[in-house]
Amino acid sequence: MRPGRQSLNPESEEQKLFLQTTVARGMSESWSKYFDDLRFSIIAHKKISVMQFPLGEKILLITSDSYVPLTIAEDIFELIKKHKN
Repeated sequence: MRPGRQSLNPESEEQKLFLQTTVARGMSESWSKYFDDLRFSIIAHKKISVMQFPLGEKILLITSDSYVPLTIAEDIFELIKKHKN
């Protein structure tokens, strides 16, 4: 969380968010045998966007204000790929 920003969701709901992220990743990866590897997924809400990037057994979860263009996910993916190699 950026300094000076307040979370939109209650702290008690954090675990649900992480569980949802894990379930969404598993569901998306089940399609990999047909569509190739999962690069990232985006959940766009009216107030925020949530971007999920698989990193081996881990997930990088990035949230942004809704006005941030979703194309930023491509840029983030390229940075991850660049630093992964």
